[in-house]
Amino acid sequence: MRSPLIDNATAELLGRIALLEQVVAELDKQIHEVKSQLSRSVAPSQLISDARAADLLGVSLAMMSE
Repeated sequence: MRSPLIDNATAELLGRIALLEQVVAELDKQIHEVKSQLSRSVAPSQLISDARAADLLGVSLAMMSE
């Protein structure tokens, strides 16, 4: 039961805010899960630098950024 001091429009907005907070919390959880999965997929030690990639491809760093 809502307070008699809050009108219907305010009560409706507060309800929407509560629902949006739940949506944001769920999205945050999903983002964390995806980041966790990605971090297990490729270890930072397996990555190469831009300079090394350019060298392997036989191009300059400037060409890679175009």
